[in-house]
Amino acid sequence: MEKLIFLKRLIGALLIIFLLNFTPCFADENINEINLPVPYFNQGVGTWAKENITNNKTIAQIGCLMVSSCMVLNYYLAPQGKNTDPFQLNRWLKTNGGYDENGNLYVPKIAEYASKNFNLALNNKQLWKAPPELEIKNYLSQKIPPIGKVYNQRLGNHWVVVRGYSDGKFLINDPAWQNRTSLDDYFNLYKNKNIKTPTPIPADLIVFWPKNWVAPTPPQNPISEPRTISVIIDDSGSMMVNDPDFWRKKAVFLFIDKTEPGDFLLIDKFADTPSEICQSKAGIEENKETKRKLEENLKSEGATDIEGALNQAFQKLSLSEGKEKFAILLTDGAQTVGDSVVDPESYLQFKKKGWKIYIIALLPKNANATQTVDPFFSFGYTPDIPLLKEIARQTNGEYIETKNEQELITIYNRILGRIKKVNLLQDKAFILKPKQQKIQTFSVAPQTTKLVITTIWYGSDIETYLFSPSGKKVEAQVIKEENYQVLTVERPQPGKWKAIIKAIEVPPEGELVNFTAEAKIDKNKPYIEFLGPYEFFQKSPFVVKFKIQDESPLYKITVTQNKKTILNFEGSTKTENYKLDVGEESSKINFKIEAEDMAGNKSLYLWTYFIDNTSPSIAAFKIIPTSFWEIRKMPYFYFKLEEKQTSLKAVKITILTKGGKKIFEKKYKFQPFNLIEEKYKITLPENLPAGKYQIIIEAEDMLGNKKVKEKYFSLFTLKSIINWLESFF
Repeated sequence: MEKLIFLKRLIGALLIIFLLNFTPCFADENINEINLPVPYFNQGVGTWAKENITNNKTIAQIGCLMVSSCMVLNYYLAPQGKNTDPFQLNRWLKTNGGYDENGNLYVPKIAEYASKNFNLALNNKQLWKAPPELEIKNYLSQKIPPIGKVYNQRLGNHWVVVRGYSDGKFLINDPAWQNRTSLDDYFNLYKNKNIKTPTPIPADLIVFWPKNWVAPTPPQNPISEPRTISVIIDDSGSMMVNDPDFWRKKAVFLFIDKTEPGDFLLIDKFADTPSEICQSKAGIEENKETKRKLEENLKSEGATDIEGALNQAFQKLSLSEGKEKFAILLTDGAQTVGDSVVDPESYLQFKKKGWKIYIIALLPKNANATQTVDPFFSFGYTPDIPLLKEIARQTNGEYIETKNEQELITIYNRILGRIKKVNLLQDKAFILKPKQQKIQTFSVAPQTTKLVITTIWYGSDIETYLFSPSGKKVEAQVIKEENYQVLTVERPQPGKWKAIIKAIEVPPEGELVNFTAEAKIDKNKPYIEFLGPYEFFQKSPFVVKFKIQDESPLYKITVTQNKKTILNFEGSTKTENYKLDVGEESSKINFKIEAEDMAGNKSLYLWTYFIDNTSPSIAAFKIIPTSFWEIRKMPYFYFKLEEKQTSLKAVKITILTKGGKKIFEKKYKFQPFNLIEEKYKITLPENLPAGKYQIIIEAEDMLGNKKVKEKYFSLFTLKSIINWLESFF
């Protein structure tokens, strides 16, 4: 009994340790390149810089962890169309117990702030040790930017946001120095100095991430990256027996008509050797030409070279574009070319690439046919079923067999549905007699982007009519051939639909009809990838970049700037990249991106900029005295620089003679975002001869705004005055 109690306590203790040390599950530990769109705030600039954290310490002095937390918080809030800033966060922390008496941040209060003000539930984890490089990469791979502690020579311990990894370096947002962009900047800065041993890995780590966090990722099959499908058709002599009416051609016709616009088709036939029928991009006009070439090229003659057909298809797929690639192989025989053995490498190479092969085996109608290869004609009487099943199994494809060549049209139709990952709403077969009509009903979900109705028959004339949930007849896009009709409706109305299949001309015994209703359903929101600029302060005009991807065509894109619409696109489009030239003059810009796809899924993204087009101020510019006797001290001048928006970058002081000769120049450069105001008193060089002079002061802030101010003065000495008086006598 005591052992049982001990065991229970041990299990409980281990469970508590696990929960306290929980780390999210990671998808990719070995990232090589990632750059998360974490907004940049500087603790020394903006309305918050001089805000107190304690009675005598400001955000500019000790606010690095709070400002870093604010950057991470805004990273998570942007996709919700929300934001905050260090001023707001600091005020809340001060009134809600967010700091101790020394101004140290109580980290869990950041999660409380997010929950109470933005309804954002955050996990937080603190690692008070040097975490391994792999652990930081793990967080980044899940698009979670950790906050790391580094050592700063001037401030001591300092916190930065680790926002990415590139070229073997961890990228950072440093709230004190914007020009320090990687952890190696700290390592290289201090590695040769007698300071605490620095490393390119933070000493400690603080991590926030939303509960139930799923890292936002681009769609696996965005509409802009179409599929490439290799259609491999057996055209050997045995097809004269097994498919005398060329149902394989009619089946591929339907396949061509139902491919998505932009999909790429590689259509080959094989007999003694493989040969190309055509390469074509799917589209209304392109499909007509593809079907014409298919009509001309099928002959049903020769032997069977499955191995050669697979090798040719692989080479052509390898040279084609697109991420998703498939092959469909139809045959009614076995390998009869060469040694009549298929080299496994011909299909294993598909497996290595992850490309599926769908196998269609057309079996002979004669149930007693057992001879695989005719010894005289080299025809494949029956398919090599074990081989074909192995090809499908090895490539994670599918093996389908039939003895009825007319069924090829429905088989190809179903394979295309699997490739396109459609939702099958209805799949019915029935007999339609003269003057008869059948009604099929099915439900369409709210997030359906496309509804496709296919009616297949084998020797009659059939017509299909569609009615929406409101009872109105729908004018769909129609493709009709000898043996099928395809109706397509974009953005169909959700609800219960009705299709009426009517016999136009059928034999007395009736016609077998196959009816399918397929829906393309998209539950994923459009993926908005914000490409910057990420810095809080900008000089206008500037260019904002972003990319939108979705599995469905994008339907509507709206961009607003301070509630003013600057982009409003409506209509079907593919994945898009955008650049917008922002010429706003106001001091603050709320930049919102909203995207809606054909399924009605919506996404938004919010970014805030502060605009600084104001030049630095050069004030209190005086020269004392403007004239003097040689026996007096050398004169001096003084001035004050002020920068109210960002911070000063540099100032240059130049003194020129009347003829433009430079006799004095001095430059001052400042650390980024660390100087708002500076006063100067500069003594003129000694032994200047009498004459007229010009002083030029050039000041520049961090965004490139410049201010130039100049003054003239005359320099008199005792000797120059005597010479001047003598000129009158």
